[in-house]
Amino acid sequence: MSSNIVLIVLDTARQTTVQRLLENGNLPALERIAEEGIQFTSAAANGAWTLPTHASLFTGKRISRHGAHAGSKYFDPTGWTLAERLSSVGYRTLGISGNVWVSPEFGFDRGFDNLSMKWDRFWTSADLSSVSSATDTRTKVEELLNQMTVTNTPATLLNSLYATLFSNRKDDGAENSTRRAMKWFRSKGRDNQPFFFFLNYMEAHLEYDPVPKYRERFATGVDEERIEAINQDPWEYILGKSHLSEEDFRILESLYEAEIAYLDERIGQLYDTLEQLDLLDETAIIIVGDHGENIDDHGMMDHQYCLYETLMNVPLLVRPPGGGEGKTVEGIVETRDVYPTILDLAGIRESDDTEVSNNSLLASPEREYVIGEYRAPQPSMDALESQYGNLPRSMREYDRALRSVRVGDWKLIEGSDETVELYDLGEDCGETVDLSTEHPDTVAELSDILDSEDIPISPASQGRVEMSTSSRSRLEDLGYL
Repeated sequence: MSSNIVLIVLDTARQTTVQRLLENGNLPALERIAEEGIQFTSAAANGAWTLPTHASLFTGKRISRHGAHAGSKYFDPTGWTLAERLSSVGYRTLGISGNVWVSPEFGFDRGFDNLSMKWDRFWTSADLSSVSSATDTRTKVEELLNQMTVTNTPATLLNSLYATLFSNRKDDGAENSTRRAMKWFRSKGRDNQPFFFFLNYMEAHLEYDPVPKYRERFATGVDEERIEAINQDPWEYILGKSHLSEEDFRILESLYEAEIAYLDERIGQLYDTLEQLDLLDETAIIIVGDHGENIDDHGMMDHQYCLYETLMNVPLLVRPPGGGEGKTVEGIVETRDVYPTILDLAGIRESDDTEVSNNSLLASPEREYVIGEYRAPQPSMDALESQYGNLPRSMREYDRALRSVRVGDWKLIEGSDETVELYDLGEDCGETVDLSTEHPDTVAELSDILDSEDIPISPASQGRVEMSTSSRSRLEDLGYL
């Protein structure tokens, strides 16, 4: 029988923070999963933000190959998506996404029987993002009528009421998403048909607003007024329009840790449910970060405009069906390797498409090198200028594309503006000392790898994408537009 597969994406989780929390005993669920599977400590995201990195997870392709990035914000790759491959061999394919980018509106439902959103209470094909984010009753009613159909009217009405009255009251959607997943496992998980269940949790994304129990545990002694006084708008900080002190960032990091620890509790509930249903012997669990986060690292907030390890090194754990002996892999892998790993678990032969990773994490996963891409700035300079007014000249340095490659401890970052940075991660894990002028031969060797892989350096054109007003509003709230 093919394995059931649960894929959990910890949106915006960086490896250094997750590793520290693990070592301090603050992530018991992830610790248990690591002890029963494989932990990859040098997993590299393929990009710096949600849309392109999820597209790599769902295709096994690098960003310049699947084509979903800041210049083209719609997921419509050539070839099979992960859900399509699994569906073609009899899997039920379901997902609950917390991030607007990973939604039917941007094409990510391709191959899914149902890709639902965190603000939904019940499964339905209607997109209720416009209902839940509308600011007045008349607009809510109009949007609801637009989404209702004969077949899903009751579910649509109930979802609308939930999204309007209760969504995000307790957290950023994890409680509702977890509850719905557990309910589905109990009602459908024991059927003979294998399932693929995808979950995206958004709690670790700005703004950090952990539930009280975890806020009090991690931000010890910091009162609510002090937390509320911190400006969590990353663009105002990067543009120099707000000032945050070292103490502000210390508090923000404690809130970020609290969010991740809270998600560990929810993952523990999923694990316990699968165990109670006797499903663990036939279910694989994969946990991965889609990208990391800057919390004043390199003078940045959020997760844009760079390819430093704070964004590129993400947590990755694979627990095979039935578990196994805990193992740690320190060698470098890419998050797009999740794609062939899931096909391996499903008993599907490797893809003939040479652009798709065939590097199953269950086999011999370590790579000679890993590659990152940032095809165009997101948000664009025009979008920032429209929102915040004239930009300082220093901000224009981010109006570029980037590509990176890591071989062993050496890491090269090249920009379309002809900037070159070289770091020795073994001696300088914070990427603070640029060694490019001291090691020109290493720069040339690593740049040749990027050229041999045909990784573009020129910026992708900023294509216009049509989206609903509500999705635009949600993405603006998240700092994407």
